[in-house]
Amino acid sequence: MLKAFDTVLASSDLSLDRVLSAGVPVAIIFYDHDLPTDLRQAMEELARQYAGRVLIVMLTRSDAPKSISRFGVQRFPALVTVRDEKAVSSRQNVMPADLKPHIAYLLGEGPLPMPQPSDRAREAARQTTITGTIAVNGTNFEQEVLRADRPVLVEFWAPWCGPCRMVAPALEAIARGQAKALKVAKVNVDENPGLASRYGAMSIPTMIVVKGGREVDRWVGALPENVIRSHLVRWIQPAPKAA
Repeated sequence: MLKAFDTVLASSDLSLDRVLSAGVPVAIIFYDHDLPTDLRQAMEELARQYAGRVLIVMLTRSDAPKSISRFGVQRFPALVTVRDEKAVSSRQNVMPADLKPHIAYLLGEGPLPMPQPSDRAREAARQTTITGTIAVNGTNFEQEVLRADRPVLVEFWAPWCGPCRMVAPALEAIARGQAKALKVAKVNVDENPGLASRYGAMSIPTMIVVKGGREVDRWVGALPENVIRSHLVRWIQPAPKAA
């Protein structure tokens, strides 16, 4: 039986997988050199409050480069909540007041916290000026793919994969031409092995179509653009004709 930790745990790339596989939801705080005092105090208070229900873990930037890449952390300090080894929510430039709402959501006791204003602005701008594929990872996969308002073509790829490079121009063309009806997302399997394993992407490129949060189609290999479009046509809602 897992010990009910009532204090913040320090971790690193070497030990984080063991923490995430312990069977308890985890709130991870990534920080650069110094952890703000008020944030550390809030973490300790919540560790006591949620002892036995949530593990609160902190990782320094220098000790966790792989984990930072895995969860798409860009600005510090950052919060990522994880359940069943999958990212549930995240917050960049996290403040003490952000912690409890994200933990409540992690435990199913509250709604998903609203994005930061800057994130909302970037998302609104991106939605109105989509011109190509987007990169997704364990942190934003749920929001960008599973909760998308239109079908999503997801490519599992890697920079060293020759067929992936061959098919890239076709995917960019489809993303630009079908931006209002379809989203095209790319998952780097080297940086996101968990997602690759979760979706059984054993060979790359693997393409899946997700609609309404579930996989509806799949194929493997660098198919010609016209063949990819033929796969997609049944999942794309035609644009209404002008009266």
